Amino acid sequence: GNTYAQTHGLYTNRQSYYENCSDREQMWIDGVVESLLDDAPFGDNPPFAKLQMVRNIAIDMHKLQRANDYIDEKGVVHKDKTVGYTDDGQPIKMDEENVLNVAYDRLNRTLTRQLKELGILDDPDSQKAEAQANIANELAALRQERNDGT
Repeated sequence: GNTYAQTHGLYTNRQSYYENCSDREQMWIDGVVESLLDDAPFGDNPPFAKLQMVRNIAIDMHKLQRANDYIDEKGVVHKDKTVGYTDDGQPIKMDEENVLNVAYDRLNRTLTRQLKELGILDDPDSQKAEAQANIANELAALRQERNDGT
């Protein structure tokens, strides 16, 4: 089997990942769930499916934290990896991105998208629209003040 999966956990099933975490790690995950639910627009009685999504997100956040530590230790790039051989048998070496970094990046983007879809995290477009609306409202108020003053 792949012993690295348990080291960083990125490829591990969420439920078994959670069960294999220490009590302290489980408390961290549970704390993240509570924090996300505080920020979620679900009200006091969230639907089970959304609750499960938030729990999965918290577990994935822990996986990312663990994987990040693992990548820091092993390196994002594998230096001088042999990728082939020349006709006379000399190794062809290249730097190659750690495959785990690709999985990490994909999971990180998925988490961000899920948090936006659940309304827990504002996406930049809605933040930009809100900021533009605020600026427009402020300008309109200033214009109104100017018009009222004349």
